[in-house]
Amino acid sequence: MRPVWRMDTPDGVIRVAPEAIARLAGYAAGEVYGVVGFAPRGRIKDEVSERLGRRTYRRGIDVSVEDGGLRVTLYLVVRYGTKISEVAMNVQARIRHQLREALWVGEVRVDVFVEGVR
Repeated sequence: MRPVWRMDTPDGVIRVAPEAIARLAGYAAGEVYGVVGFAPRGRIKDEVSERLGRRTYRRGIDVSVEDGGLRVTLYLVVRYGTKISEVAMNVQARIRHQLREALWVGEVRVDVFVEGVR
């Protein structure tokens, strides 16, 4: 069984798939000024989608569940002329905020790798 984010509530259990978390993280990162897109990380389906011009918010995003928290790893392409460190820190803050609000998760680690500049 693949790891999912799990939260026990008085009314039952809530489970969220990593794909859904990746999509939330992708939407949040896409709202940050300076982010042009996401870099595919060897997934054939993502590379085909990129060539066809489709935008996918899961491409270039990996999610894992670790010790009651989440770890999100993003591979980004940033806009030429922007301060890369500032864009990366803004992406980290935006994703952390979004996931804490949507999932009530306490610990969110966001690792950003800038794969290119466009």
